Amino acid sequence: MFVAHWCPHCQREVPLLAQHLNGGGLPSDVELYAVSTGASSDNPNFPPSSWLNKEHWPVRTVADDSNKQIAKAFGLTGFPYFVVVDAQGNVVARASGEQTIEQFQQMLTKSRTAAVPPVTK
Repeated sequence: MFVAHWCPHCQREVPLLAQHLNGGGLPSDVELYAVSTGASSDNPNFPPSSWLNKEHWPVRTVADDSNKQIAKAFGLTGFPYFVVVDAQGNVVARASGEQTIEQFQQMLTKSRTAAVPPVTK
């Protein structure tokens, strides 16, 4: 998940997902990472780490560099931005913009079902 501290959509999404995740909404076999990108001291909620801490954000989060290299590598198109990667490292889904909890859960399902190797005899 890619977030920007100044993004109004992220400001709505992060508290909802934090509440869901803190309530046990992440299956034990799924890893969720966040990337904080587009940081600017001229915008609200700077620094991003303070904003995320205030929201009780339970997700391991890395800070993108000033050139947004991580965001570019994953094809960021808007905020928030979700990229679902299966256990083999394949991108199986992308979503841009606010997601409902149901949509978020569907993305998690894609990561889990895509990771199951086919049965061979």
